[in-house]
Formats: sequence, C-alpha cells, structure tokens
Amino acid sequence: MSLVMIVVMIESTGMFLALGEMTGKPVDQPMLTRGLRTDGLGTLIGGLFNTFPYTSFSQNVGLVGVTGVKSRYVCVAGGLILIVLGLLPKMAALVESLPPSCSEARGWSCLAWSWPPAFASWRASISKAAETTSSSWRCRSASA
Repeated sequence: MSLVMIVVMIESTGMFLALGEMTGKPVDQPMLTRGLRTDGLGTLIGGLFNTFPYTSFSQNVGLVGVTGVKSRYVCVAGGLILIVLGLLPKMAALVESLPPSCSEARGWSCLAWSWPPAFASWRASISKAAETTSSSWRCRSASA
C-alpha cells in the first residue's frame, strides 16, 4: 500500500501544479501539503470501508481546461444536486426502469465520457460566433 500511495502522491502533485497554472493561482508548499493530506485522508477512509484508495482524478484537470469552470462551488452545487436526486424515490424508479443494456457500466461510461467533448465543441462554436459577430460589428462601425 505504501507503493500505491507514493504513486498517488506523485500523480496528485502534478495535478495540483497543473490546476494552479490553469487557474492562475500558484501552488505553494503549504497548499501542496494540504492537498496531499486530503488525498491521504480519503485513502484512509476508503481503507476503513475496505475499498480502493480514493484520490482526486486527473480527468478533472482536463475538464477545467475544456469547460473553463474554475470555481469549486460548481462542484459543491453538483454534489448537492446529486444528493437531492438520490433522496427522491421517483429518480430511483427512473434509473431502475432503464433496460439492463442501458444501465451497464459501458452505457454509463459512454454517456459520461461524451459530455465533456460535446460541451467543448459547443463552447468553441459559441466563442467563434462571438468573435465573428464582434469583428463584423467593428467593421461596420469603422465604415460608418
């Protein structure tokens, strides 16, 4: 388990540094220490329940880059929405009513992995449309 934690700490360090660079907030030694302690606490809690180590996922770094969302409150809001939906019996019935082929891990994985690229392409098209609109506006106003 010590070897696993060394690998987890190396991965988490790179991830924290990358996120710090993406958000424009430099990661200093105390921040890095707090992040690694939090990963260690998650692994300890996972061990109490006889599961794999819980770590922060490097895919989230890519999501920050793709979506441009840099606020932790978005994650908190998403977690609260999932908790509320988990407490609603009608939502549980809806998930249970899905056919087995849709609810297998492959189906959920395809759905989960398809959203970020779709959102990225949508965001890129919106940005391009905004640039085109603003540049054509400048041309019109300059000629007037």
